[in-house]
Amino acid sequence: MRTLRFCTALLMLLGTGSAQAISLADAQEQALSLGLDQHPTWLHLLEFAPDGQNSEVETEDFFLSRQGRVSSRAELLESLAAFFSVKNVQEGQHAQCRFPARYFWLRTQLKLPDADLPTPKCSALYRWLKPQQLRSISVVMVSGYYGSPAATFGHALLKLNNGQQSLRRGLLDQGANFGANVPPEDGPIIYAYKGLFGGYEGGFTSDRFYLQDRLYARIQSRDMWEYELALGDDEKLLVALHLWELIGKQFNYYFLRQNCAYRIARLLELGLHTNLTGRAHRPYPPALLFHEITELDAQTRKALIRDVRYIPSPKRQVGVRFDALDPDQFRLAEHVMESHDVSVIERLQQSSQVPILDALIEYYGYQLAMEAQSQSEQFRDVQQKLLLLRLALPMQAGAPAPERRPVQSAPHFGTRPVRFGAGLVANQKNGGAQSLHASLFNSDILSRSAPLGSVLSFGDLELRMDQDEGLYLQQFQLVDLQNLRDFRPEFPGAERWSWRFRTGLAQTDSECVNCLEMSVRGGIGQAIKVSSLTTYLMTEAIAASRDEAFALQPSAGVVLGNPQMLSVALEFGYRLHPGAQDNAVDNTLVAALALGHNSEMRLTWKDHRAQELSLTLNMFW
Repeated sequence: MRTLRFCTALLMLLGTGSAQAISLADAQEQALSLGLDQHPTWLHLLEFAPDGQNSEVETEDFFLSRQGRVSSRAELLESLAAFFSVKNVQEGQHAQCRFPARYFWLRTQLKLPDADLPTPKCSALYRWLKPQQLRSISVVMVSGYYGSPAATFGHALLKLNNGQQSLRRGLLDQGANFGANVPPEDGPIIYAYKGLFGGYEGGFTSDRFYLQDRLYARIQSRDMWEYELALGDDEKLLVALHLWELIGKQFNYYFLRQNCAYRIARLLELGLHTNLTGRAHRPYPPALLFHEITELDAQTRKALIRDVRYIPSPKRQVGVRFDALDPDQFRLAEHVMESHDVSVIERLQQSSQVPILDALIEYYGYQLAMEAQSQSEQFRDVQQKLLLLRLALPMQAGAPAPERRPVQSAPHFGTRPVRFGAGLVANQKNGGAQSLHASLFNSDILSRSAPLGSVLSFGDLELRMDQDEGLYLQQFQLVDLQNLRDFRPEFPGAERWSWRFRTGLAQTDSECVNCLEMSVRGGIGQAIKVSSLTTYLMTEAIAASRDEAFALQPSAGVVLGNPQMLSVALEFGYRLHPGAQDNAVDNTLVAALALGHNSEMRLTWKDHRAQELSLTLNMFW
């Protein structure tokens, strides 16, 4: 039955239906009488903002009418005229080829017959889409990447799945990406400013998924989660055709709102017939899209999500292979990597060769994917020798690959990324106060949205109010980043240093309410991870705007617990001001108790020139 409906939809698109002929004037009159110019789907196809009076597309050739960007009525009439026109029927130039989603939807609504409708060839469209092979649509979450400001908070992709399910991870499927067009000369500061306040254009691009897999998984070593959606035949076809219309068109790009996740959510709204983007001006981090989809799935009970797959990066796969080695095997593999001498493996028993060979083959494949040009020939030579050794072993000597567990849960299992909180504060010297918290993106040290002990927060604001001072700013952290890595590397040569970086405004200590300073802090250290326990040592350099402009702070900390229940973080630090006598401890204890999927109670104790205790209720939105 699904096949029949899908074929019917395709026949309509291809112009093979049959009905009584209708003139252009009749079609236009019927469309207006049905109110199609104000229909939510038509406004969506024109990319009109949900609460706006004009399209968000900046490219002029997206509109057939000169008034199309501001008038959905004018664009409707002109679109129908173009679909009926016998001009520009050469390859790919007709409006039916340029705007197939509009054509498909209007033809369905008006039940347009074949009569008087041209049948242009749209070969480029069909080569790109292959509608008869469109099995499903997936949305893909790419984990955060600290190597680029644009990628820190993760990334969202769209994927059109064809019928060839046997291919590894659907690498030949069509992938779609939305991103800002950033000139190479723009550095992080310029990017941050333009990304927040405007200055960049963004647009959709489309490539085979293997190219996106190569960039995100292989070169940047980012894990991915693929959410395959169970859209109806008409719905998935409409989404795919509208994507074709948007490729190459320009939008204004804003880091917090009109970003990759927002644009993909707007695309999916066409097929889901619901609002995924929420209210205007609401921040829309990539993780939020996956929360919206899973919650819609739960609310409608229509099995919207067909499957969720974890796609580990090659680096993660190398780590899993090496983690399965015993200490002697690990040392032997390390020797091969340093000397490139594979002959030592041949001296082992066959059963002992297998895990070492499998680990090293994964490692050299990963290194070649990273394009280490200076060593690529040597790496290829060693990889070839390893493969020959592995192929020489009996088939029964092989062992199944170790389980590849993600270092963090799928996006929808964590909390929503936007935080609001309210609490009470008791200060040793200043007495009591009320506090208000807000964060545009929150994944702090006890977050359920990131590996335990890691930090990824942006725009963290805390206001306080007391009887004496009224309302005042306690802190505004622009960026807070931390990555705690086990100093025991996943495999030889892997990163083993932990680090943190943060910058923003804050009161200098718990004793003062009028002592705001701007500071930049950064440090490195070492950590040990054992199950749910992480311990670390860290040394930070602090540059501040007040009198004591520079300081060093060695710290020791421990993070313990289950983010789904109770988690605790404790850090002891001692701030040193070279050449000054105003040294002081800087200690913190934080305990977070999960109350629900998107709520928690948090107890915080601080000791920096004065002791302070606070109790906060946080909601994640």
